[in-house]
Amino acid sequence: MIQQWMNELSLAIIEENCEQIAHLVDTFPNIQDTKEAKQALVLIIQAQDILEKAKKETLLTMQKIKQTKRFLLNANEAKHYRFIG
Repeated sequence: MIQQWMNELSLAIIEENCEQIAHLVDTFPNIQDTKEAKQALVLIIQAQDILEKAKKETLLTMQKIKQTKRFLLNANEAKHYRFIG
């Protein structure tokens, strides 16, 4: 069972599938073997890197959306105050 879980987590890491990573971390199996625990730890660290990267990308996207929204609001306001004559 643990080997299947690690295989699925490895695939989610390769695909950078944040939803699958989160699901697998939530369903972390009970590990008794030290070697398997070390392998799982390495995978979880890699998964954490993927999630942090996605978090940063999401933050940047949100900032760009806010900037675009501000620009569009300002452009719309300027259009209303433009003097035609």
